This record gives sequence, structure tokens and C-alpha cells, in this order.
Amino acid sequence: MNAGELKLWYLKNIKLFKDLSEAELAKFNEKMYMKDYGKKEYIYLAPDNLNTVYLVKHGNIELGYIDESGRELAIDILGPGELFGAVPGQGYGGGYARAVDKAIICILDRSEFEQFLEAHPEFSLKILKLLGLKINVLENKIQNLVFKDVKTRICELLYSLYEKSGDPRSGFIKITLTHQDIANLVGSTRETASLYLSELKKDGVIDYVRKKVKVIAPQQLQRMARMV
Repeated sequence: MNAGELKLWYLKNIKLFKDLSEAELAKFNEKMYMKDYGKKEYIYLAPDNLNTVYLVKHGNIELGYIDESGRELAIDILGPGELFGAVPGQGYGGGYARAVDKAIICILDRSEFEQFLEAHPEFSLKILKLLGLKINVLENKIQNLVFKDVKTRICELLYSLYEKSGDPRSGFIKITLTHQDIANLVGSTRETASLYLSELKKDGVIDYVRKKVKVIAPQQLQRMARMV
């Protein structure tokens, strides 16, 4: 399978593109190129994402911001089939994107993507729905930072990741996360995150093995996240 066929195969297996015809997929496929990223490798640092749209083909991507002191605040983790960068309608927000693990990313010029959206209104509607979900994620992030304590934010993060990429049989969240990664995602310090992760492990709610979180008691974790 050559590179072009591989890109097309990935597109066919992404829900976002499932309603497109073979010809439409092939046309979209021609406009983009794939690039591999290693673990913890930056995909962009602001303002590199001003005119580029990115699509996750494989792996997980962390999005966030860096303050004046160099401290990182992660806002979301994206998986296969999700878009980021200069997505039309989303505006330019700056920040950074970094591979959590080994990743394959499809890269497309923003103007090319906008032309494709204009020609495919049904596909545009899907993108608008995705943007709405992203806005909800950001609003929830802000509310959590203001109204919830660090332990609750950690519980909500872990439960959300478990729902998104957890193995229901083993309980493991498939995304590899260090204590620092978790701290960045909840707006805390590594020391504080480590303290609460240890408490959750001691209470039998989670386990932590080789940078992978195992959710032992998902219902209890959900209650602690105040999501029920």
C-alpha cells in the first residue's frame, strides 16, 4: 500500500468522512499530506497554525497554551478523526499542539479546506457540530478551574478519558500520561496531582502502572467527579 492509498484507507475509517463518496474522498485525499510525529513532539507552536488544518489519523494530540513564565496549560486531548489548528469558524487561538504518543497527522491548507466545505454543505454541518462540542469543552474547562477543587478535576479528567479511550475489560486508559501531563490538564502542579493520584490509588479507585492509568472503580470515580 503506497502513501496515497494509506491516506485514503485512513479517511474511509474515520466517522467524520463516512458519508462522502469514493470520488469525494479521493479529492480530499489529494489535497493533504501525512506526517509522522514522535512522542512529545510539537506539531506547532503559535503562530504556526494560522493557515493550516490538522486531522488526527492515529495517536493522541494535546492542545494547550503556554503562559509568559513558560508554564503549560493543556485544554484537551484529541484522538483519531478529530480536527484542530486553523479550522474555519474556530478562529485563531494560538497555543500549541503536541503528540502525546506516536501520531500520524493529515495536514491541509486552510484555504483548500474552506473550498472543500463550500462544495459539501452536509460535511460543513458536521464540522459546525464538532466546533460546538469544542466550545462546550472549553466552557467546561473554565468552570472546572473556577468552581471545582483539584481532586475533583482529576477525577473528572480520568473518567472522561476512560469513557473516551478506556478498555472496559482491563480498565486501562489507552493514552499514556505522566503525572505532569495530568497536572497540566487540570491546571495544577505535578506535586499536587501526584498527591491526589496516590490517594485515589490507595482508595482502590485507580491504579497507575508504567504511566498508564487503570480505572478499577469507574462508578466511584464518576461520583467523585460529581458527574452523577
